[in-house]
Amino acid sequence: MNRPSPSIVAALCGLFAATAFAQTPDPAADFVRAAKVEPLPPPVAAAVAALRTPALAAHVGFLASLALEGRGLGARGLDAAAEYAAAHLALAGIPPLAEKTYFQDVPLREITGGTGTLEIESRRGESVDRRTFVSGTDCLIPQVPARSFTAGVIFAGYGIRETSPARDDYRGLDVKGKIVVLLGGAPGGAAWRTPDLVERWAAEKFDDRYVAKQDLARSLGAIAILAVEGDDWGTRILPANRPDEKTYWRLDDDGLDDEGLLLARVSPSVGAALLGASGPGAPRALPGVTVTLRTSGRERAFVSRNVVGVLAGSDPKLAGEAIVLGAHLDHLGVMDDAIHPGADDNASGVAALLEIARAFTA
Repeated sequence: MNRPSPSIVAALCGLFAATAFAQTPDPAADFVRAAKVEPLPPPVAAAVAALRTPALAAHVGFLASLALEGRGLGARGLDAAAEYAAAHLALAGIPPLAEKTYFQDVPLREITGGTGTLEIESRRGESVDRRTFVSGTDCLIPQVPARSFTAGVIFAGYGIRETSPARDDYRGLDVKGKIVVLLGGAPGGAAWRTPDLVERWAAEKFDDRYVAKQDLARSLGAIAILAVEGDDWGTRILPANRPDEKTYWRLDDDGLDDEGLLLARVSPSVGAALLGASGPGAPRALPGVTVTLRTSGRERAFVSRNVVGVLAGSDPKLAGEAIVLGAHLDHLGVMDDAIHPGADDNASGVAALLEIARAFTA
């Protein structure tokens, strides 16, 4: 989900030098085992000793209470949480970063009921064939601010560039300003089944599966990716694998990633319509083939707020440096008529930050 998260930030400037302790991952569990621990400087040790467990519990209890309705973006519960955080920074004696206010406005837009279409136009001589696919059936288009664009198409195999095993699916292809069609996963063969290559090019989890392919296509100037997934497409469009029903964007965001790339996942039937009777074959330009992507949805603009306080340090030599501690205030809010309180995510983090702020001013 694309969620710009309102944050509470306390900048503790020049209070102490960073301390580090070595940690070694424990392969048998989802924990880290502390190795040698360096002693904390006396002022920091005193501040840590001043942390109060009852205060942490009280903060979590309020922030995760039903009254705050899950602190959803754009909802009254999140506004109440922001007021609560600002009040406790004031009680701790931490002044606001901005003059007279702890709040920093963050204009956002909410998109619900998003729809999208993918239209393929194939021109062969005098013949023109057009096919339209709707998001949710044969393609999954992310729920982004309304937009429409048309571009030529390049087929880039698996969209991989690798030195060992040696492979460059973009060799000789000019993808600048084009929509890249690529296959999900990695080529067959044991050489492509090493843990490192599977993680980079064929991860099972969707959030990780296309990161490297997006980075590579973006660096070559592509404007969108159509990722052709396999015969398990039916499971890919189950609710758990669909785009989020509600997404959030900065008000000035065009819905693409930081460098302007959109990723849509498509079924084998869409892949066949794009690649023609010859099928995947070698990477190549697809002359006469253009794709138009359209997205739309219900949009609501609103202003969320960050909460920012600053505590000046005591060492003039470090006056130009800052240590920023932050925690996001929001959670899922109300979904499917159920309140998601968000005690762990992230009332606990906000509670810790508020208590740390108080400890440093005690």
